[in-house]
Amino acid sequence: MSVLEQLGAKRIVPVVVLDDAKDAAPLADALTEGGLPVAEVTLGN
Repeated sequence: MSVLEQLGAKRIVPVVVLDDAKDAAPLADALTEGGLPVAEVTLGN
């Protein structure tokens, strides 16, 4: 299955704003454990 097909199969794609990139990995782990294996991540200031 292609990346676009996988994204299209998801019903929810959370949008996350992070101030520090070091927070991305723990957040990704938590989202994945919660059943949300995709996210749009935007870095803040």
